[in-house]
Amino acid sequence: MGNELVRDQLAFAEDKGRPIFPVVLNDLEPGLDKRYTLVRSELFHFMANGMGFKMSCVRLAASLRLHFTVGQHAGSTTGSETEEIRNLDSIEEFN
Repeated sequence: MGNELVRDQLAFAEDKGRPIFPVVLNDLEPGLDKRYTLVRSELFHFMANGMGFKMSCVRLAASLRLHFTVGQHAGSTTGSETEEIRNLDSIEEFN
């Protein structure tokens, strides 16, 4: 978490009131500044000793759906709207 780019992106998102979806891929200890920034955010764990990849995907997809609608775009996208929805739906097929 010592990466300057990550710090800048977190500060930008927080300043603009954009939702933050922290994804944990390994066992690292975030510093106090990151803990403060992320305290209001749910962490999504994708670790071997976490809740498991399948359940993490389901929880992340559900949280993303709460914040974004089909007609809303948050930044640039590479595919069509239909393709994006299909990709998000395929994550939920793990159930």
